[in-house]
Amino acid sequence: MDSTGVFRVAFNALSITGGLEKIFLPARLKLMFPTQFECPKISAMLAVMRRTKFLLTCYNRVMHDGETNQVKINRSQKLFIIPAGNRGFTCLGFDVCQQRINGLATEMNVQPQPHRRGTRGAYRAYRELVELARQRNQQTGWRSQSELTRELLGLEGRRVEVVDAYGETRRFYVGKSTGFIPVHLEIARRDSTGGCAVMGAPFKSIRIVAGSRN
Repeated sequence: MDSTGVFRVAFNALSITGGLEKIFLPARLKLMFPTQFECPKISAMLAVMRRTKFLLTCYNRVMHDGETNQVKINRSQKLFIIPAGNRGFTCLGFDVCQQRINGLATEMNVQPQPHRRGTRGAYRAYRELVELARQRNQQTGWRSQSELTRELLGLEGRRVEVVDAYGETRRFYVGKSTGFIPVHLEIARRDSTGGCAVMGAPFKSIRIVAGSRN
């Protein structure tokens, strides 16, 4: 069976098989093609999938469906409740999720998967874009700017005073996190080793005050 035939049979089978989120894809393919596939060939196939736009979409859909199906939706508070660690969880607001989808899709010049706000489809579309960003970072070193605070670009290391969108005034050193989708950080003191993500943007006002971490 040639590679085209394998792809066709594999994805036809994957599309009609329920509970796929509980099955690791290479193991699934090994069961489907016990004689055609050895582990190196499975790895090569997955590598091809990740380099091909259509197959990348299929690959990401399979690999992220498990995570997506574990996410709970709190419609009254407009939150995705996402499992994290050992019995822990984190939250992502519907609006923030959509902002991130729009930001990443625009920055990478791609079309996100069709979805409705506040649904598992929206969360899946977001995770697929994050995976695409991760792969671009691995291949080229590219880092997203979609979650950086626009007013603070170029002010990293400087001390600023801001009046945020809610009217609160505070001062902090501008930091920036690591990773392929960094955020700006509010660093309380010059000798602080970290801080929380910048909140309250867009700011009503911002000014540079004395002091620098550089």
